[in-house]
Amino acid sequence: MTKKFPTHEKTVFLLCEDVRHEGGGKFSLLGVISSNHITTERRPEDAGKEGAQAMPSLTFVFIFRDGEGEFTLRVGVISPDGKELAPSESRIQKKEPDEALNSIFKLAPFVVIPGKYKTYLLLDNERYEYEFVVQEKKA
Repeated sequence: MTKKFPTHEKTVFLLCEDVRHEGGGKFSLLGVISSNHITTERRPEDAGKEGAQAMPSLTFVFIFRDGEGEFTLRVGVISPDGKELAPSESRIQKKEPDEALNSIFKLAPFVVIPGKYKTYLLLDNERYEYEFVVQEKKA
């Protein structure tokens, strides 16, 4: 099989709270964060506490609309303090030329540290990287 990496221009990155898998290769996105900007609010039980809070989950969706071949895929998230959060295990994915390749990665719970995050997906050594920001809602 020919190997052709997906272009960055035809790759879609979506951030959402969760994903529900449907039949026939479809999935439903729940709580889409279309601006890649998350504003969190402290829960009443966290009042007066210092430190990080958690969201029930945060899901990263990568959709590759072009390219073809068999790739070793790995996903990761880098926190504002430069730490790698739960990198995924490498796995082999096959991308057919006329089909989208969807890769979904979920962190649950997602421990929130305000600041700029980077998430990436590696197809072999080709890196697809996106940023998102988390901030705490001002009282």
